[in-house]
This record gives sequence, structure tokens and C-alpha cells, in this order.
Amino acid sequence: MARHLKTTLVLAAFLAAAVCGIAAVLARFSDAISDGTFQMIAYASASVAALVFASTLFDPASHFAINAANREMQGDQPLKFRFISLFDEEWGLFGAKGGNGFLLVLRCVLFVEFLVALVTTPRTQSLYGVAPLILAALGFAISILLSLDQLKRHYPRPTRQ
Repeated sequence: MARHLKTTLVLAAFLAAAVCGIAAVLARFSDAISDGTFQMIAYASASVAALVFASTLFDPASHFAINAANREMQGDQPLKFRFISLFDEEWGLFGAKGGNGFLLVLRCVLFVEFLVALVTTPRTQSLYGVAPLILAALGFAISILLSLDQLKRHYPRPTRQ
């Protein structure tokens, strides 16, 4: 039962991130996204992001994988900063440990969308004026959370015997 719920949550997260990416482009370059549609997409995506975050937060296997990846990147120095290139074979944008398949492409597209929305969003008083930035940020956050969840494949938690 728990595996079925996790699979459903991951599929919902993929769908929410993809919808956010499409809606961010539509909100920026056309009037196809109304204020009510923007709010529905934003609330639904934020809810999915919160659920994925909570599932990662309360999953011991995710904690183990994130700590193992952190130790691999920083070594024994907890405050050591290591610059990682976007084209790094393991940890870059299309790196082996960042996920696979559709997640890599989705994360790359959402990263570019987020940067473009960050630069091109005007200062405005209305919430709808920053809709592309909010949607791109939500989609990118969901893709990062899914990438953290996929670290469990590279760093499996040892089982007690």
C-alpha cells in the first residue's frame, strides 16, 4: 500500500512540475492563463510540493541517501564548499546521480524557465504580474525534491541482519 501511494505521489509531482512549466510560459507570453487558473495551479502545485517534501522529510532512506551524498561531496569538512559545474558527469545538470530519463529533461527546462522568469519578471503590485516566476519556481522546486528522492537509488540504506 505504501509503495502504491509513493508511486502515485511521484507521478502527481511529475505532472504538477510539467503543468507549472507549461503554465509559466503561457502566463508570460499570452493571456491564456487567467487569475483563477493561476491560483488553482499554484495551490495544487504547492500542495504537491509540500507532500513530496514531507515524504522526503519523514523517510529514513532519504535521510541516509542525502547524508551519504553530502559526505561524498564535502568529505570530512562540514563547511567545505565545492563548486560543481553544470556539466559535471556525476552531479551536473545531466549528471548520473541527479536522476534519470524525463526528470533530467524536466529539471533542465524548469531551471532555464526559472532563470528567465527571474530576469524578465517586472516589479508589480499584483500577484498575477509575478505568476510566471511563481509557477517556474514551484515547478523547479518540485523537480529538485524529486531529484533528492531519486538519490535513494545511488545510496541504498544498509539493511540490518
